[in-house]
Amino acid sequence: EFITDIVARRHPAVIQSRNTPPDCTVAEIGNERARQNKLQPMIDFIVETVPVEKIFMLEHEFEDEENENILDLLIVVSRTNRTEFAELEPLVEFAALGHPHVSVSLHASGQMELSLKNGHIYYSAVCKAENIIFDDHSRPLPQVPVERFTEISDRARKDFYLNHTRAVSYYDSAEQNYALGRRDTALFLAHQAMELCFRGILWALLGQDKRTHSIRVLKKYTRRIAPQLAAIFPNETNKDERFLQFLEDVYLDARYKYDLKIDEDVLLTILAKAGDVLEVSKTVFEGWLSRL
Repeated sequence: EFITDIVARRHPAVIQSRNTPPDCTVAEIGNERARQNKLQPMIDFIVETVPVEKIFMLEHEFEDEENENILDLLIVVSRTNRTEFAELEPLVEFAALGHPHVSVSLHASGQMELSLKNGHIYYSAVCKAENIIFDDHSRPLPQVPVERFTEISDRARKDFYLNHTRAVSYYDSAEQNYALGRRDTALFLAHQAMELCFRGILWALLGQDKRTHSIRVLKKYTRRIAPQLAAIFPNETNKDERFLQFLEDVYLDARYKYDLKIDEDVLLTILAKAGDVLEVSKTVFEGWLSRL
């Protein structure tokens, strides 16, 4: 309550912009799923400080280091909102502090409805009645016609496997170059294979084309939709961080240096991770299709 009062004073427009019908109270959020996941205080804070229309919760069948299921909260912001998302995002990020297994994201109500109408696979899989943990009842949930699911799946599958097939080709070439003793080329191709998998799943599921060579950046963007993929490159310890930085540095060296020396054990580790990325990205993507 103390924190909420501070937010109310600093962001009065946020509080005043709520247009919650009389029959909708914060207590209504307290469904069993939210309580089981110990999210009630977090949800209460978000609803009190952000003009929320709906909140959807998706549970990934994957546990973090604390053996808690990874959760994705899709927060739909009301059409009455007049506050920039840049001001609202710090509020939901603050609410998520202490919940490392929870990813939160803000989405405009109109964007959600248009995306569902256009057959967006992520919204189609997440924005379902059974995933709602808060609803202010101001607008009905748009329904995706069942007959569109085949079309949605086919389009997403085409987008994903266009990248994944190329990634497999790069990985096979990486192994061939390793066998021939061309370690720098093997590393470069293995890195390219991993990039394509990360970018492919982002493009197929979210329609986002993240053009970067940084695995650190790509895993950040994919954690919400593919925590299993991001977990291949943990960043829990200093050693993990050093490896991620090394991966970025040595990739650039492999592109621009002609006398690069790479330790064989390190290269084998990278090749193994590349193989994991290929396998896990495919499994995660097919899992998303099964949610439709």
